[in-house]
Amino acid sequence: MLFRSLEEVRALNRTHTTKTAVVKLLLLLLSTVITSPAMAQSLYLWGSGAYGMLGNGVNGLRSTVPYQLSTPPNIAQIGCGGWHNLAIQSDGTVWAWGYNYEGQLGDGTKTDRYTPTQVTGLTRVVQVSGGTYFSVALKADGTVWAWGTA
Repeated sequence: MLFRSLEEVRALNRTHTTKTAVVKLLLLLLSTVITSPAMAQSLYLWGSGAYGMLGNGVNGLRSTVPYQLSTPPNIAQIGCGGWHNLAIQSDGTVWAWGYNYEGQLGDGTKTDRYTPTQVTGLTRVVQVSGGTYFSVALKADGTVWAWGTA
């Protein structure tokens, strides 16, 4: 699903009245690939900010309206885990933020990140996804990389 304007996001938000603890990620829901050849210039998020899932630098703040995430720029694809989110930049690097109890953010720590943090050592990634405590990435060469714990 590709949203072309903030008004389209607000319209979707008005039609979905069910509250959820999982962050709703604009432009993509449940790891759907962005179809725009120009890549996403903006990423909008809303919902629960527990563990920094909104990527806005704050833990626990809830947003009931979409707001624009400032980094990373030029998003090619996003995915979400149970309590964390992943984004691929157009250069093939992966960024993650949110809950990191089992190292699912891939930054070599178990520290929750409240803003997007680059995943260590991954380049040329074309798709990402996550589970509750793990993340996976598909690289352009066809190899699959995973981190965290199942």
